[in-house]
Amino acid sequence: MSGFEEWKAGYIAEGVQSKGVGVCWDYLEMEGGCDPMLGMCTFKHPYMTVTAMNSDDNSKADTKITMSHDVPEWRTKILANKQFKMNPRDLEEEQAEDETEEPPEDEECSFGKHKGKLFSEIVKSEHDYVDFCRENVSGSNNAMGRLVAFADANRGLEMCTFGKHKGTSFEQILKTAPSYIDWCKNKCENPTKGMQRLIAYADAEAAAMPVGSSGSGGAARGLVFYSNLKPAEAKEKLIDIFNGRRDFFDPQIARMLDAIGQNTAGPFHFGGTSGGAPSRARPY
Repeated sequence: MSGFEEWKAGYIAEGVQSKGVGVCWDYLEMEGGCDPMLGMCTFKHPYMTVTAMNSDDNSKADTKITMSHDVPEWRTKILANKQFKMNPRDLEEEQAEDETEEPPEDEECSFGKHKGKLFSEIVKSEHDYVDFCRENVSGSNNAMGRLVAFADANRGLEMCTFGKHKGTSFEQILKTAPSYIDWCKNKCENPTKGMQRLIAYADAEAAAMPVGSSGSGGAARGLVFYSNLKPAEAKEKLIDIFNGRRDFFDPQIARMLDAIGQNTAGPFHFGGTSGGAPSRARPY
């Protein structure tokens, strides 16, 4: 691979991770510089809305936040704050949230032929050994159990050892080449064990994906978050999450935001619109 091709591949991978699939990168990078009125752009111009939940709603949520597209960077930042959840039924008391089980951590393996390696290194390349441990583990509080738990939580780390995507992680294949997974699943008559693990990983990711997420491609129906904050409070928290960037909003939208405190019916938008001339905001 030439230096330019290597740079291009890295640029695309980084863009997909931070900006999402199906999103207009020019719009995100050039302060709304893409003009859909020219009729040339076929990609999404992301925005968010904040609306008050109905008072007679059975959920604990007071506010609903909708993203026009599943932009990974936005989603990651919002989910990092405990006051925003994918499901309104998950909005528990703060003390209950603090008791949430932490994901398994990477650590140095203390047993077997891979002693001294990090769990992440084993998951990437020693899939047969991970399968062996999974079949023979006798508990979750020992080193083997922790390795299996880490592997189950990080299946996307495994490096593909077959086909045209050999040397690429399962996570990257799912993001950039979902059609290849479809081929393995639906058109390959005798999928190898590696293909079966790739398919299982993709299926698990799809099962865990909230309704409305765009997944690995296509236009999203709307990625939804809920909060027990009031709309005005949620607005301020979102601004804080995105590093105080009030220039997310153009003047018209800013006026809508200022009215949130008096009229919680909303919605307010930031980051532009899905049609018409975009705002001059830079939504990231």
